[in-house]
Amino acid sequence: IEVSQAATEVEKVIADVEHDVTVKINAEKKKIEDAAKAKAAELADKLKKKAEKALQIPAKYPRVIGGADGHWWQWIDGCISGYKNAQLSSPFAGYAGPLTETVLLGNLLLQSFQQQVKTPKGTSVETSFPHRYKSLLWDGPNMRVTNSDAANQFIKRTYRAGWGSL
Repeated sequence: IEVSQAATEVEKVIADVEHDVTVKINAEKKKIEDAAKAKAAELADKLKKKAEKALQIPAKYPRVIGGADGHWWQWIDGCISGYKNAQLSSPFAGYAGPLTETVLLGNLLLQSFQQQVKTPKGTSVETSFPHRYKSLLWDGPNMRVTNSDAANQFIKRTYRAGWGSL
């Protein structure tokens, strides 16, 4: 009987220890979860503050009333009423023209970069790219590249008779 009583007491002790360990593990889990939630909330607050700060961009240029929709409607009104007939706050003339010219010059550089020259050499043809890694010098008032006649072919087309002066 003593052995069975001892076994029962050992089983009770094991059950108590298992219970205590489970309670301690759950308490530690709860602490870790709470700490993780607090850290996540802290990081979320920091991120929110950074986002709010990023949205407060100083106005380098005057803003159009109505934001993007206002700009769009001003463009439509300008198209309908004609050049210089509408009151517009969008900087079409002083800003959009030079920006468009810059973007088109980038396209001109890409076209010149990809231009191939094929020369026969014996029984084969040799391909070279003479305009790669070459700076193009732009003459804005005359609308031409000053140091590459090959690049100028992309600037203005030669139209058929009757179609060039539209």
